[in-house]
Amino acid sequence: HGHPGAMAGQSGAEGGGKEARGFDEAVQRLSSLIVLGRAGQGTTVLPEVLRHCAALGVDLGALNAIHIAGTKGKGSTSAFTERVLRQAGLRTGLFTSPHLIDIRERVRINGKLLPKETFAKYFWEVHDTVLSDPATEIHYFHFVTILGFYIFSRENVQVAIVEVGLGGRRGA
Repeated sequence: HGHPGAMAGQSGAEGGGKEARGFDEAVQRLSSLIVLGRAGQGTTVLPEVLRHCAALGVDLGALNAIHIAGTKGKGSTSAFTERVLRQAGLRTGLFTSPHLIDIRERVRINGKLLPKETFAKYFWEVHDTVLSDPATEIHYFHFVTILGFYIFSRENVQVAIVEVGLGGRRGA
């Protein structure tokens, strides 16, 4: 079966107006990257995420990040840490998972969801770079991770609080 970037009827950056590449279509396209089981946990995932970040101009070495890992309490610890840093006057980015209602809950800037139009703009910029690569094996969580780092870079956050995707032994 084909890689997650292959989607029937995909038109790429050309064609289609703003309506055809808005927030709702971004959410639908993102859902198509979900692979059941434990897909995307291979040893090549980290180098691929790093490669895509570099292609997008995201310098992870320049990102001031606090990485929250562990078995219990990652979400609340991440939210608390973000709030303290924001109250101290820093421009913050918060990456958590899963979302409850809206995908934008996963990547917040200064405690707020991005407007749908802004999220869609960033999504399609990342989509067109990452998924145009026929060799990519990026799935949902890793795509959202790349998107989060891209948003933090574009939004010039001073510190990013990043909750890991798995808890316990495998989380670190």
